[in-house]
Amino acid sequence: RSTPLYSSAASDVYKRQVDKICEHLKLILTDEKIPFENEAVGRLARAANGSMRDALTLTDQAVGYGDGRVIDDFVSVMLGSITKNFTIDICSALAGRNGKELLKHIDKMAEHAPNYDCALGDMLSLLHQISICQIVPESRKG
Repeated sequence: RSTPLYSSAASDVYKRQVDKICEHLKLILTDEKIPFENEAVGRLARAANGSMRDALTLTDQAVGYGDGRVIDDFVSVMLGSITKNFTIDICSALAGRNGKELLKHIDKMAEHAPNYDCALGDMLSLLHQISICQIVPESRKG
């Protein structure tokens, strides 16, 4: 049976795995002089589900797909996930309690045949970042 403490610990382990994979991919891309966006590397690490081998394979595909660069918009399309704009638009409509806008953005996103698991993960990640910024304002970037 899963307890809240167990779930929290498992989530922490997964987060650490993703962080380690991100750092390793960044080292490789930097050593190979391949331009990359941090968000794209994070997306690849999350898609690999804790597997370094899968992360390396996905990164290799992303470099090919992105014409020698690892760019978030290309990685999103490659993985069947959604772009940041969809995530922000949907979360904004939710926060504004605007059901009509929410449904419009969901329909627009659906036209791109997204991977809904990734889409939910992207939205959860955005909401997590927002909550951290609300609780710890000095954590805001730029």
